[in-house]
Amino acid sequence: MTENSIEFSSALYDKYTNSSKRILRIVYLWPKTDGKDPFCHRFLGLLYIFNALFCVTCQIYQVCTISKDLSNSLEILGNSTTCFVLLSRGLVFFTRSDTIRKIDTLNRKIWIEEFQDELNREMMTSAARTADILTNLLYYLVLFCSCNFYFAPIISICSQWLHGVAKDDFVHDLPFLIFSNVQDPLYNAIAYVFLSFSAIIVLCYISGVDSCYLVWIQHTRLHIKLLQQDIFRLRQSNDVLRDLRVCVFKHNRIYRNVALINDIYGPIILSLYIFNTLSMCMVLFNILIMKGGASGNFSLYVSYFIVEISSVLLYCYYGNKIIDESVDLCFAAYDIDWYEDRPNNKLTFCNCICIIMTRAQKPVVITACKLADVSLPALTSILKFMLSCFTLLKGLYED
Repeated sequence: MTENSIEFSSALYDKYTNSSKRILRIVYLWPKTDGKDPFCHRFLGLLYIFNALFCVTCQIYQVCTISKDLSNSLEILGNSTTCFVLLSRGLVFFTRSDTIRKIDTLNRKIWIEEFQDELNREMMTSAARTADILTNLLYYLVLFCSCNFYFAPIISICSQWLHGVAKDDFVHDLPFLIFSNVQDPLYNAIAYVFLSFSAIIVLCYISGVDSCYLVWIQHTRLHIKLLQQDIFRLRQSNDVLRDLRVCVFKHNRIYRNVALINDIYGPIILSLYIFNTLSMCMVLFNILIMKGGASGNFSLYVSYFIVEISSVLLYCYYGNKIIDESVDLCFAAYDIDWYEDRPNNKLTFCNCICIIMTRAQKPVVITACKLADVSLPALTSILKFMLSCFTLLKGLYED
């Protein structure tokens, strides 16, 4: 490999992966590449996590004060459960900085190595562009939902005014649905600015962590497809056993990469399964039964529900893609001409192919702390449980 080709492939890797890193650097969740995070970097990252914890505490306190009001309680709880997911994302990325460095280093190394083969470049560039487009779409979706937090107070005031509520009785609905009965305009302005700043942190946590998952999964899928190509090319190889050993090495490297991804995203996906399911149930209740809740901001809940279900769909869909494509390695190994005469090494070659096929039958799987696979069947189970909870809430409300 020439120095220029290495620099070019490394720059191309940075081009298609830096967007998620830039977002996470805003909230100090992406570690320094040299392995030494300064104290101020760690302190500010922890400060942002405590800011999210403060919002959750305010929401829980608000629920305790209005516990008899089912509508408002569910309205706030729908947001607070999502804040628990945000906390898990922040804490995991804050405490797993070494693992993040390992994944980024391994992906960069694989990218540079595979990019030297001209037959791989078109597929690699196409996969990277696809990941970049999907990442940008995710950013716009999360940004649209976050903007609703900024406009929620205005919409709430307009809704109360249209319903004939006296000015002195207005309830100031701040971002994150934290209600304030204080009539001091200065206090409300300060609280609004602080909570709007918190919404920026929420935007970075959701879009940064989810886009990072999307990029890493896309790269893993790319490496699986390249391995399928390498296995298929064995039929034209002059040194089959040597190239077969390379394929086995690459296959093991994919497993190591996915194990690192599971180490980071296992707790995040588990919290997503639990809290997002409950949150979607309560948000759906406010959309269909309460027609926008006490704030009257119907669009807020619709966009909020879209972002939540899109987040779960993102993890499950691409987790399912990894499973399907890793299983296809078994068929790729079977489809090569293993039955043809190969002087001196046919038995060894066939044995190696059998080992690869046996190993490939155990798919590469993203899991939620090894408690559940991240796949489309898991998404189906989540939606079923969400609808069951929604039916239960509806029955309690009607009674």
